[in-house]
Amino acid sequence: MKRSWLINVGAYTLAGLVTSALVGSLLGAIGLLLLPEKMGAPGMAVALGLAGLGVIRALGWTSFHLPRVRRQTPNSWPKPFEGAAASALWGFDVGLTFTTRFTFSGLSLLAALAILVGQPAFGAGLFAAFWLGRAASVWIGPFLLPDANATPRLLGWINREVWLFRGINVAGNTTAILLLLLVHYE
Repeated sequence: MKRSWLINVGAYTLAGLVTSALVGSLLGAIGLLLLPEKMGAPGMAVALGLAGLGVIRALGWTSFHLPRVRRQTPNSWPKPFEGAAASALWGFDVGLTFTTRFTFSGLSLLAALAILVGQPAFGAGLFAAFWLGRAASVWIGPFLLPDANATPRLLGWINREVWLFRGINVAGNTTAILLLLLVHYE
């Protein structure tokens, strides 16, 4: 049972890592092709503005919808496959980042940074790190639950504690603002 779980979660993680890195690389390449120079002051202003809007939105001081696809990975399409193949397909889809629903604004900041820096390798690394953080919950989750039947209770808790996750988003965006300022004024 543990071996099967490790293989499935590993396939999910690796597949998502590949597609996330690809998305980040493509965003970096778009920036490389479309922007005349490196981030500079205008790019820094855009990044700081997005991070600031993310903080304001997460705190509930303003409400606006993020441009996003209103789609979840369908439960039916991986069913013809079993085990690692189904897990890998799920990871490929979720790892594409923008093809499924997301609710927090931090992703917009990551996309903007990948474009503004204009380096495909930077974008790939940035999105790979984002994916690994996202996949960490799949690795850690089972250790936090007393048994497999506790999953619905965990999901209910997550839905009730949305402010905790908004706080994490605020902390992430605030950290990004501070890091951007530190790098820019170094």
